[in-house]
Amino acid sequence: MKNTQKLSFIYIFLLSTLPFLSFYHYAPKSDASINIITIFISSIIILPHLLFIQKIKISYCYLFIFIFIAIALICTKTVEYPGDRIAGVTALLLSCLVGILITDNKKDYILSALAFGLLVGALLQCVIGYLQISGIASAHHLPFIVYNPSDQTALMGNIGQRNNLGNYLSLAFVSLCWIFAHSKLPKLLSYIFLAFICLFLSWTASRTVIIYSLGLMILSWVYYILSGREKNIGRMVSFMALGVLLIAFFQSYNDLVNSFFQTLGIPINQGSGVERFTSSGFGTRRIIEWQKAWHIFTENPWFGVGYGGYAAQSVALEAEYGKEWVINALFVHCHNFVLQLLAEFGLIGAFLSLATILLAFFPWFKRENINTNGLLILSMSMVILVHSQLEYPLWYASFLFIFSILIGLSPTSKITINFRPAYRYIISAFIIVILWQTTTSAISYMDWARWVQPSGIAKEDKHRINELLEDSLNPLWSYETHLILTNYFSMTNEQVDLKLPILERQAAYRPFAETLVKLAIIRAYNNDLPGALDALQLAIDSYPKTVSNISFVIYAAEGTEIDLLKEKLKTAGIENPIRKIKTTDR
Repeated sequence: MKNTQKLSFIYIFLLSTLPFLSFYHYAPKSDASINIITIFISSIIILPHLLFIQKIKISYCYLFIFIFIAIALICTKTVEYPGDRIAGVTALLLSCLVGILITDNKKDYILSALAFGLLVGALLQCVIGYLQISGIASAHHLPFIVYNPSDQTALMGNIGQRNNLGNYLSLAFVSLCWIFAHSKLPKLLSYIFLAFICLFLSWTASRTVIIYSLGLMILSWVYYILSGREKNIGRMVSFMALGVLLIAFFQSYNDLVNSFFQTLGIPINQGSGVERFTSSGFGTRRIIEWQKAWHIFTENPWFGVGYGGYAAQSVALEAEYGKEWVINALFVHCHNFVLQLLAEFGLIGAFLSLATILLAFFPWFKRENINTNGLLILSMSMVILVHSQLEYPLWYASFLFIFSILIGLSPTSKITINFRPAYRYIISAFIIVILWQTTTSAISYMDWARWVQPSGIAKEDKHRINELLEDSLNPLWSYETHLILTNYFSMTNEQVDLKLPILERQAAYRPFAETLVKLAIIRAYNNDLPGALDALQLAIDSYPKTVSNISFVIYAAEGTEIDLLKEKLKTAGIENPIRKIKTTDR
């Protein structure tokens, strides 16, 4: 038990820190490094656990997830790239194994590892954030630190996105409240860390932080009352209230805070979530995607359209319903956890997921389970679930695995199973395969990130194409490798037999504007003019602005087969941008 406890502590600490510090956010899949690090760490830790375990206790929550996994694999409709579904389901299954094996230790021990891991990670993110907002990272091109070249003082940490950073810092905030309640840090240090984290939470300008703050205050005070005003819960709630007040102050007096730092010679000019709320509300694009997700669900109510099937259905609806739902961008996720489940997995999948959540977290409100551990777990789960109603954190392995650990800590009933040697061998083989695929994927991905655009050197590009074609045979990465390959396709009537199947699969799965335009050209070269016009019409309907910007691809294509496509563009009022530039120069 002591051996597994030490391993669990190390694992949870690393899991809550390292993946979020990854600086390798590059196309064709910007979150690949985060997912790879999370899965690699998890696999490495699970293997030695298998040596010591004699019996395992499985929460009934995970039984619902196992049924969900079976449905995701068997009952949902086939998509063009099943490898994405396999990867997603594998990550979910691995997160369940982590939740089952790791959480079979003392809750205080596990929560200490999680809380301190998140706190250390958050403080590092704040240091990185300072280097970003002060302009130091971009000015000196600091290695290992993410920054946005088009907005060189944007605060996003190494997580690379303001709302995900806001989520992570909020998890660290509630962790610090738990640490304070248990006096695991000196008081003065706790207050300093609190001010530091709350300041950066405000500077993220994430509007979700405001919702988290309100939700945490309601949850914590209700929990405090239910506890009969228990002392340690009171300490945790009071510290949390102080943090929320600090966030409110920094949000409300953001200009004053910026001015204060500027007088110290620190060039900081950050916005706040309140300013973004008042200037643009919560955005109409999400509402449009929610409407589309609901429509997809009503058309496929029982099992949905399958894992990853939302994107293509979304674009098809834009073409069907005209300008009402056009947002000129491809959303691969509708930015709402419940609606995404309904659209892709139907009522059955959504019910199993929501049943898991209710079964995992509602027992913490029972009198015998009310304590600071329960408040920490409920606060963390609330932050992740609230964020999930507006984006998709649970589609990142880093957040998913933390959430699975929270589920595993549930006081709900568990069944005990003797861990037979056969189970050990099967799970070990499964983990070894995952480690093999993760390692080879990480090595290959370093090349893919450099190969997103052609080099312009014929010999080098030919080598890349051959390598990408070989790598695409692995179903786990066939979508990403095909996506890169389409950048190497010349829009000519050569090698149509190679180009057409790949573009057809790409358009059927993730119909980006560039993909549809290229598909239209290659279909035309394949003497499929009706299909070519359909693809171009879908692109115009769904991405009118983008097609206008990339229409030169069609105008530059040669051959009489393309004439109808050019006429189609002119009919839609989209002129040749190259000719327009030349006319302007004269």
